[in-house]
Amino acid sequence: MTPPGEPESAWERGTARVLHDGRPVGVAFLIPDRLLLTCAHVVASTAGLRDDAPLPESLPVTLDFPLLRGRPEATASVHFSVPVAADSSGDVAVLRLDGEPPPGALPLRIVAAENLAGHRWRAFGFPKFPGRGGGKDAGIWTRGTVEGREGTGWWQLTCDEDAPFPLAGGFSGAPVWDDEYGGVIGVVVAVEGDQRRRTGYALTVESLTREWPQLRGRLLADSPYRELLPFTEQDRAVFHGRTLETQRLTELLEHQRVPVLPVFGPSGVGKSSLVGAGLLAHLDSERYVIARLPHGLRLTAEELLAWALASAGDTDTMRAGWHDRWSALARQLTDEQGIRTAVERTLARHGGRSRLVLVADQFETLLADAPGTARRLDAMLGVLTARRTDGSRPAQAVVVTRIDFLRQIEQLPHLRTAWDTTSVVVQPMMRTQLREAIVRPLDGHGGVRFADGLVELLLRDTPPGPAALPMLEYALSLLWERQERGLLTTTAYQELGGVEGALTRNAEHRLWGWADGAERQALERIFIQLVRPGEELDAGERGPDTRRVAARTQFSAGDWALIHRLASTRLVVVTRRPTGRDTAELAHQALVEKWPRLRGWVEENREFRGWQEGLRRSLRAWQELGHPPELALGGEQIARARRWIGVRGAEIPAEETGFVEASDQIQQRLVRRRRTVLAGFAVLTVLGLVAAGLAMFNARSGSEQRALAATRSLTEQSRRYAGSDPALAARLALAAQRVSPTPETRAQLLSTVSSPLRATLPGHTGEVRSVAFSPDGRTLASSGNDGTARLWDVAGRRQSASLDGRSSQVHTAAFSPDGRTLVTSHDGWKAQLWDTRTRKRTAVLTGAGRPAVFSPDGDTIATGARQGKVLLWDARTHRRTGELQAHGDDGSWAAPLAFSPDGRTVAVIVNGLGTSADDKAAVQLWDVGQKRRTATLKGHTGQIRSLAFSPDGETLATRASDGVTLLWDPRGQRPPVRLSDYNGTGSALAFSPDGRTLASGGQDRSVRLWDVRARTAMVMLTSHTGPVNALAFSPDGTVLASGSEDATVRLWDMRAGRPRAAFAGPGGSGSPAAYSPDGQVLATGDGDGTVHLRDARTRRTLGRLTGHTGEVNWVRFSPDGRLVAASGDDGTAVLLWDVRTRRRLASLDGHRSPVQRVLFSPDGHTLATSSYIDRTTRLWSLRTYQQLASFPSAVTWSAFSPDSGTFVTGGRESSSVRLWDARTHQHLGDLDGPTGMVGLVVFSPDGRTLAAAGSGGRLWLWDIRHRRLTATVKGHADAAESVAFTPDGKTLASIGRDAAVRLWDVRTLRRLATLNGHVGAVRSAVVSPDGRTLATTGDDRTVRLWDLRTHRQLALLTGHTGATRSAVFAPDGKTLTTTSGADRTARVWDTAAFGDLATLTGEACAIAGRSLTEREWRRYLPDGVAYRRICP
Repeated sequence: MTPPGEPESAWERGTARVLHDGRPVGVAFLIPDRLLLTCAHVVASTAGLRDDAPLPESLPVTLDFPLLRGRPEATASVHFSVPVAADSSGDVAVLRLDGEPPPGALPLRIVAAENLAGHRWRAFGFPKFPGRGGGKDAGIWTRGTVEGREGTGWWQLTCDEDAPFPLAGGFSGAPVWDDEYGGVIGVVVAVEGDQRRRTGYALTVESLTREWPQLRGRLLADSPYRELLPFTEQDRAVFHGRTLETQRLTELLEHQRVPVLPVFGPSGVGKSSLVGAGLLAHLDSERYVIARLPHGLRLTAEELLAWALASAGDTDTMRAGWHDRWSALARQLTDEQGIRTAVERTLARHGGRSRLVLVADQFETLLADAPGTARRLDAMLGVLTARRTDGSRPAQAVVVTRIDFLRQIEQLPHLRTAWDTTSVVVQPMMRTQLREAIVRPLDGHGGVRFADGLVELLLRDTPPGPAALPMLEYALSLLWERQERGLLTTTAYQELGGVEGALTRNAEHRLWGWADGAERQALERIFIQLVRPGEELDAGERGPDTRRVAARTQFSAGDWALIHRLASTRLVVVTRRPTGRDTAELAHQALVEKWPRLRGWVEENREFRGWQEGLRRSLRAWQELGHPPELALGGEQIARARRWIGVRGAEIPAEETGFVEASDQIQQRLVRRRRTVLAGFAVLTVLGLVAAGLAMFNARSGSEQRALAATRSLTEQSRRYAGSDPALAARLALAAQRVSPTPETRAQLLSTVSSPLRATLPGHTGEVRSVAFSPDGRTLASSGNDGTARLWDVAGRRQSASLDGRSSQVHTAAFSPDGRTLVTSHDGWKAQLWDTRTRKRTAVLTGAGRPAVFSPDGDTIATGARQGKVLLWDARTHRRTGELQAHGDDGSWAAPLAFSPDGRTVAVIVNGLGTSADDKAAVQLWDVGQKRRTATLKGHTGQIRSLAFSPDGETLATRASDGVTLLWDPRGQRPPVRLSDYNGTGSALAFSPDGRTLASGGQDRSVRLWDVRARTAMVMLTSHTGPVNALAFSPDGTVLASGSEDATVRLWDMRAGRPRAAFAGPGGSGSPAAYSPDGQVLATGDGDGTVHLRDARTRRTLGRLTGHTGEVNWVRFSPDGRLVAASGDDGTAVLLWDVRTRRRLASLDGHRSPVQRVLFSPDGHTLATSSYIDRTTRLWSLRTYQQLASFPSAVTWSAFSPDSGTFVTGGRESSSVRLWDARTHQHLGDLDGPTGMVGLVVFSPDGRTLAAAGSGGRLWLWDIRHRRLTATVKGHADAAESVAFTPDGKTLASIGRDAAVRLWDVRTLRRLATLNGHVGAVRSAVVSPDGRTLATTGDDRTVRLWDLRTHRQLALLTGHTGATRSAVFAPDGKTLTTTSGADRTARVWDTAAFGDLATLTGEACAIAGRSLTEREWRRYLPDGVAYRRICP
């Protein structure tokens, strides 16, 4: 607190009388923004209302200021109010003056303080005492002492015996002035009826801010530190350390105008504060109106969005009439038009501001407790943020959630798209940022300062990780209260117990120390409900315990009253809601992690609370879906619930016990139904046989129900763990398939094996800077900014050791060639050596900087050093043997360096510090033996960040901030080769052991795998949530390790999720590939005119078909596989070759312009060729190679019917669809319907139906026999690109430029599903031969595989670096080939697992590593499902 210093007259000049018929009925006092505070019952008396009656909105109130000259009058109206509640809470009214305050009137200073017992207070009021002259309308003073808090949380005030007047009724609403702190500490709310007791009561500032949260921003001269509370828009002046992050968010929202902005980060890192005091505080209030989704309320998606819109712009939710407006709005938000209308009306209601910003904070609470509601909200975000017809957006959304919920986010189409394209991951604050957070808030408090050395002490004591800022803020808040004449002292800081001790000691004192025995039992009940216990992940592992928002209905009345008292500590936050939907939560996640007593309670009650959270999830799902019987609890679950109710019934709310009872009734009805069936069967047959048969039926039915329920649960859990524990996700998916196979279990297994991510290794608390495999590949070393190097068991995916180098950062870690020693480089210019067997430090190299690496023979260690030097050390004696002066001596510079594989050369990066202008952004090569520079490689225009030698030493790769990767010949005999650019600075490079693949990582959070020979990117791995800083291949090349600023190490299987092969010839080509009918040969075109024939299994080249001199644009096999036809951009001819002899058979000349497409008839007798340039389609005999017919056609598509009898082409207009007899070439007629361009036509497998896709998003279906249009539908928002039938002809897939993939029932043309995932135009769709899988490709450079029964995405195949235009399955469905005209490659993907269950199960078992144990089986499956081994 600041010492007193505000003049007394200041608070006197802010005191007002509340008048009724000219007489005072109470007191109000002025606060900023022309507002006054008083009691609700005072205002109610002016209107003749009961004390507990809601105040009408804008009720007029008359006031005057009796202590100002002339006693000026003023008028005001009700701005906000909470009437007196049954538990004596509430009784707050906020008035807004109709004009400016009278001259001389000043707002009062409000102080939020604790432990005021013994403090002196004064108050001014207008009481009425008995007898003549008892009315004190002019006002009187009284004074006394604060006794402390009483049961309701009010201050108890005692009047001095010598004070002329006690507190009485006319003091209601009066500010209670604290002489020591020089501010208002409360508001008089009640007095004892017996005035001889000379006692009154005051609302505390905490209770006022709880009832009216906006008061917090108006607390004058308050502490600049925010304890554990999040920073809000009102805290902009004291929010520091996040300047760059704030600029990034503002740029994305205001300037790039992204529709949805995801803000992710670890729990407790400060995401809410960054959005509130950073982003929202910097938005122009004249343009933007802010709406917030409430969190912690069990409402539908429509109700949540309605709440946000109805309360937009900080509209008070407790205001009269608000609830009715909210309910009406929720009913309106059931369709897209209703949502759009509601947004426009919200903007109009707020002065016609141009844009609404919807903030969804703590979105993980919905993902965890109500995933169905989260999915519905995701869909509503798409509507909410869609553009108007004029191209503008009426709304944008900011979604804030914990990063460990990323897997759930990826199941939501709009949020997943936003994450893929634009997202911000909030990292823990660095030392410089923490310094700003400590020092800068004092800028507005002249005269207040830190004692010498205290800032450095605070920084040293602040633990690393997400909880750094809240713990620091809490310590600073307590330190502020203990300042001495403006000095924040080291003595006071040490008395608090330091940064960590301040929180733990104060929590122990304020939340526990004051309570008696009964209250302490209640405290344990309360606090375990405010924490969600972490879920068990695998044997011996568990997810984090996290705070949760608890509803008032989950507590008894007595416990809720106690929670209100806890709220006064500001370590527990209570939020008042309309209609009693109040909630409570811990102020910060740091309490869960750092308060030992709470951790102990959570551990002791883990089994109960884990069961209860599971019950609540089941209850929520049952409620959301309308109480279906199949989602009720089973018999064994009911029995378990009854056991807990019997033991801890007082802690289980009525709603939850009611769910158990309802489930029991459902089960009893099932039993009665079975008995009825039994009785009926008894009439028809022998009772004994029927009873036995029915018992078997009942057992089987019950068993099947349990198995199906278990399968659903296992599948969902597998999805949840896929991003954090892929091995466990595989075990759960396998168990689901084993218990009860369904399309969903197969889809989840496919999703599991398609992902290359094999493990996520958490443990580091700061960014990971380096990773390295031991020579035998069994151990992985990692190092990071948390001051540790860690060793990991690669096979077991577990940490085996943590090496504490006693520094704040470990920059690099590297193994010696024999694997016995690990060298680590640290801040403070030192390197340390460790024995990898004993995990003991064996030596320290003083003066060594980063990095530190062994020579290939293990005899030498090279390290960075001061003054631009590279130091060489004897690895055995640890003595310095030489130095290389890589940089100038006028500055210190720590640069990456690497030995060549033969150990003769060291490559050192030079980035400009202390170098000549000629050497900036260069790589120097040094002869180690002669210690002389042999070459300087220059070519980058930005700072070089990483380098790596290929295993054969013939290539050196470098990557720089200019976004360029260069491949150099270290001998200087070849110029550098530039790899294709991509967005993001590179921070890591690594060659695979065979030298064929280069991995690169950078700022875009991805890892890219490059084909070194083809100079193309093959695969992009995306899972990290921060920039990738480190990469390393295992010695056998099967595993890639990546380290990131997200504080994790991830292990990737180099054999999964990547193409079996990528083909790019000298010129490259993206022409569609083709398989021979027997699936043994794959044909691909090349940019130089060559058609390559390859063995489809081994990818070995079988032959080259030559003749074209320009790029091949289309290639096809004849139905019998004997011929290959290809067209090219070089001329008008179409060439035919014999597949067996590779001999060219014919050149089909006739077109006047290049041909873009060729098509064989199903009977193999005819070839169709099309050119949209000369606007013809021609038919050729494959026996004589002569032209048979020429048809006018403005499009390249054409189609033969399955029986080869009918041929379809376009016409002279792009909207024409014309039918021809394929044998006689006679015109059969035109098909009616299309009015715009038709993009593609395709026959159904039985030939009876023709489907077409075209501009405007239209789809058409015709009955070919009757030449009749049977259906037309607006299938897409933009042009429809293509359609494809399933082999059974029952389903039609369509794709469009609107990024949508849709499935249709062919008979009714009813839409079956929309498959969301692509973020650009979808260009091709192909169905697998077995009809189970759909493959789509598009402009977003991805290939996506979809399950046609469950409509789930099975796999996302990334690797193409340009738009992907075609896909084709092999005839056996075991491979898929895709091509891209942009990156000019063809890629072959393994899809065997998608059609063969044995292959699928085998691959999943390889990921799982083992079966579930019996103990794990019992943990993840309900009782009654027998244990089964899931893997050999």
